[in-house]
Amino acid sequence: MDTSCPEADLLAIGQGLYAFNRFFAAYLMSMKIFKPRYILAVYLGLCFVFGLAATLTKGHTSVALLILVLCFESACFATIFTLALRGLGRHTKFGGSALVAAISGGAAIPPMTGAVATRTGSYHTAMAIPTAFYVLAWVYPVYANVWKGSVLDGHRETNLNVTEEKAIYAGNEEKAVQVERAEPAQKG
Repeated sequence: MDTSCPEADLLAIGQGLYAFNRFFAAYLMSMKIFKPRYILAVYLGLCFVFGLAATLTKGHTSVALLILVLCFESACFATIFTLALRGLGRHTKFGGSALVAAISGGAAIPPMTGAVATRTGSYHTAMAIPTAFYVLAWVYPVYANVWKGSVLDGHRETNLNVTEEKAIYAGNEEKAVQVERAEPAQKG
């Protein structure tokens, strides 16, 4: 009986955990106690820990640790994106465009990792490259938690599209001219 696990099965497990954990992180962030900036810091920290452990181990253990890295990567970009856009006001469209245009990790890091693996003959040595980039990415949530926490948390408390209040705009979407109470639906 063959007990080996084909690579496609491992990828399916990793992608399944990625999808599950993205929804789980979204659920956690919807609760008031779990601030998105905390979740981001923990998830990127775990990506680094599991990436480093995968670099230092061999065999099935290393593969399992890489699957855990994929699992904890799940909520990182979406959370970075939303936190970075908070408080931009009229600059939100430009900020969103700049963030999307700046994505380069997926284009640069795999070829660098592959080149190191080819040159050294060791995939474990090559995994040090993405692991180092997790440390660089972790700088953002550290900054957000230490210096900008109150600013980010201030944008968390909003009733926009939750209450019955609505803003009426006069040609300019950036400036509300008047806020009025929406009429409750009449019971018939």
